[in-house]
Amino acid sequence: MRRVQQWLLFARQWHLLDATGQDVWVLGKKVANYLAGKHKPIYHPFTDCGDHVVVINCKDVAMHGFNWKNQRFFFDKVCSIFNLIL
Repeated sequence: MRRVQQWLLFARQWHLLDATGQDVWVLGKKVANYLAGKHKPIYHPFTDCGDHVVVINCKDVAMHGFNWKNQRFFFDKVCSIFNLIL
């Protein structure tokens, strides 16, 4: 039983995040933590223990104040991440 628990710890998991109504910056921080593997107890900066992340409904994110007017975000189909253009 112990061996199965250890294999599940090192295995890469898939995380599905719904971006509807989420703040862009908080969601980005959450995605970065999953990609780096910081949510796992075996995290170390030099190890590659990150997981896979899929974010759906990116067009329905929430922004504070007038950020939607002052900053422009676009979706890159190749990398599937938000890119910020200042």
